[in-house]
Amino acid sequence: MIFSEEAHKLYVAAPREIERVREAISSRPVTPIEEIELARANLLATVDRMMVHGWIVDDTTVDLNAPASGWDKFNRSLAFHLHAWAPVSYILKAYSDSADERYFLYSLRIAMSWMDNFQAKHRTLPLDDAVCALVPNNESTKAWYDMAVGMRAYMIAYLLDVIGHGAGTGGYKAEFDALFRALIFHQELLCQPGIFRAHNNHGLYQALGQLAAAKRFKTVAGFEVYSCLAEERLKAIVERSFFPSGVHTEHSPQYHYMILKSLMGAVEAKLIGDEGLSALLLRAQDALPWMIQPNETLVPIGDTESGKFSRLIVPFDAGEQESLSSGESPGTTAKNGVAAYYDAGYVFAKIQHPPSPKSATYFAQIAGFHSRTHKHADHLSFVWSEGETEILIDPGKYGYAGKTKLGDESFNLGFYYSDPKRMYVEKTRAHNTVEIDDTDFARKGVKPFGSALKYAAEQNGLVVTACEMRPLRFVRHQRTIVLKPGQFVIVWDWLIDQEGVEHKFRQWFHLSPRWTAERIDRGYAATNSADGTSRVLSVASFLPDVEPTEVFCGTTSPIMQGWISNKPMTLNPAPAFAFDADRVSAVRFGTMISLSPSIAIERVKANGSLRDASVEWRDDFGRHRLRLLRDADCRISTDYAME
Repeated sequence: MIFSEEAHKLYVAAPREIERVREAISSRPVTPIEEIELARANLLATVDRMMVHGWIVDDTTVDLNAPASGWDKFNRSLAFHLHAWAPVSYILKAYSDSADERYFLYSLRIAMSWMDNFQAKHRTLPLDDAVCALVPNNESTKAWYDMAVGMRAYMIAYLLDVIGHGAGTGGYKAEFDALFRALIFHQELLCQPGIFRAHNNHGLYQALGQLAAAKRFKTVAGFEVYSCLAEERLKAIVERSFFPSGVHTEHSPQYHYMILKSLMGAVEAKLIGDEGLSALLLRAQDALPWMIQPNETLVPIGDTESGKFSRLIVPFDAGEQESLSSGESPGTTAKNGVAAYYDAGYVFAKIQHPPSPKSATYFAQIAGFHSRTHKHADHLSFVWSEGETEILIDPGKYGYAGKTKLGDESFNLGFYYSDPKRMYVEKTRAHNTVEIDDTDFARKGVKPFGSALKYAAEQNGLVVTACEMRPLRFVRHQRTIVLKPGQFVIVWDWLIDQEGVEHKFRQWFHLSPRWTAERIDRGYAATNSADGTSRVLSVASFLPDVEPTEVFCGTTSPIMQGWISNKPMTLNPAPAFAFDADRVSAVRFGTMISLSPSIAIERVKANGSLRDASVEWRDDFGRHRLRLLRDADCRISTDYAME
């Protein structure tokens, strides 16, 4: 079905009609290209290197001088980014900023190579037939992958705008004609309900690309209807993509940043003017600094890569700040205290210590399950660092590799990707949480529980959180975490099968690869000399009926355990250990991790459900006494003293 009959008339029109369109757009100035893709630091130098040496992604170099016909030979993620014209977006941005014709000519050559290989064949069919044939996505090529279509659309429009204003010396009549018809083709394809992905960020980028392209040609017959549809879609999907608190819904700080940055670019390009959306983006901007650790990396929860992210964390520019200012530059680490996002199921804590934000205590916990999207089987897991020293870690993202088959056991559990290394970083046992019966928390075929976060606050110099969920139908899990900045963290877990079924429960912990760990008696000791200062920690279980496991570090048998992906498509060994309780229908875990060479537990008292629990101990910091009380709503009160 044709969405815009007026645009369709132009699609089938004679070349002289397309020339009239070119003449019409030449009467107004070219507007800068929209920054829907992420910006790059040192853009011109980066693009110059790219044009000579190729586009380098992770450990792969793509020769941009080679024909686009070879793009699908790369892994599915890289092939998608190529077909979405990701490298072209940087080159066109360089042209938009500098007016250096080299960048325009290079971009146009890549675009026409893609057109010759993937677009031209569809001109032999009527527009509606050609579009409908592409709605069931063809897995043999990423050329027509849903999000790639939207990302290309606005770049095609920009190229047309530039050619229409006389860029180059050859006139480019044939190129303008082909690109303009391709733009209508892309618009019509994006209008089809079967290709629009309203439920995730793909739909957001589809709507952004469609809207930017349509608004650039708003005076051309038929393009207004594309613009109206894209605006409606964009508003709806932005409202669905963020919780009222401003946190993105897809379980990943990386996607929170990426989408926020793209939307800020849309604000700057005047694609978004709705006051309600602007207020929501203000809250999203304010949430971002909580997601950045003292070592200036995004906390790697869900599908978030580990690492410095120098290529990702680009400060919002002056125009974006003026359009949407929260009074604090995103990307800073200046936040202090505890931030609880109850709708999203996140807790963040930054406790600042002199002399700089890089010395802060940092804590983050994920207690949300809203969909399968970018969600790992990491319910109630958390990370902890002191300054730039990471202590308890998340395994990272690894990358998108392989694809599970419909009906496979892995697919039914919620694994979309089949590479064993990718599957590992998603698994429950790869996170600081409780694994049940050696299986992963199901993310498919189960109803998402939403947010399990019940309480988070600072009390008596402590960071305290409480969560509750049902990982299995009849299994109840309550977790309370108490953190003393610079000293210790205590994790209390109570699990019970309310039907009395026995299970194997395993409370996992994962250290940064900079730590070396060993089992000592009924606990563990670890040292870290890799960060320039020698650090030690001790781990002790202070409740009965649980047993410590061996230390796993880079093992593949009997289970794959003790790994971190701190670089895309790689895994590196990192110490992991656990406390076990087997063949029980209920279990209480009480585990203390202290930045002290020893822990001496002196007294413990706790009721069966850990609603009233106290522990006294000595370490190198002094003698501690802690009592916590949890009410029926999981609100926590603490009584803590140290001598």
